[in-house]
Amino acid sequence: MNKTVLSIGLILLMGMVLAQAPASNTVYLNEGWNLVTNFIQPSQITGGNIAQSNIKAVYAFVPTTQQYARTYPNPSQSDIALLQSIDDDIIEQNAFWVYTDKAGTLTYTSTASPATRVEERNLYAGWNFVGVGTDMVESPAYPEMTLEDINGNCNVQKAYAFIQGQWVTITPFPMEDTLVNSGILVKVSNNCQLGMAAQTPPAPPATP
Repeated sequence: MNKTVLSIGLILLMGMVLAQAPASNTVYLNEGWNLVTNFIQPSQITGGNIAQSNIKAVYAFVPTTQQYARTYPNPSQSDIALLQSIDDDIIEQNAFWVYTDKAGTLTYTSTASPATRVEERNLYAGWNFVGVGTDMVESPAYPEMTLEDINGNCNVQKAYAFIQGQWVTITPFPMEDTLVNSGILVKVSNNCQLGMAAQTPPAPPATP
């Protein structure tokens, strides 16, 4: 394997997703596997009590092909080619599998701000690892927001969060604040876009 080619490819990949002004995000990780929004490489770590050396593996799931691609360590040429074949916004919106040998807080830079609008999140037929932003868990109109409140024109077939090493269904339960900068696994029947559900305004009081 040509390590020089892999290094160049990974640099190009990182440049593709970090070309915008980076955002600082913080998330709590359990020891083992976790879902983290837009975390591609340990070099993105800027703080917290999880160091780069604690990160042992990172995988992306490419929704357009329904395949895994390793981003760390030593991604193969096919992994890099797979990631470079998709749009930047897919990577920005994705949640990545991250394996750490230590539990604790992780602070990292990314182009996927927690304030990314839910309407900008596209899903593809099949499974999607969706990064969670703040507007997916809280809204003045929805004090306890659920996935049904933000499913847009998507036909959601299944939805899970990965909590303490286990898949947990998130429908119809509220989207918790602890999911921000983490991710959820969502299966949809067709290509679609998330978005806030249309609201029906309350009717005025009846006349006496």
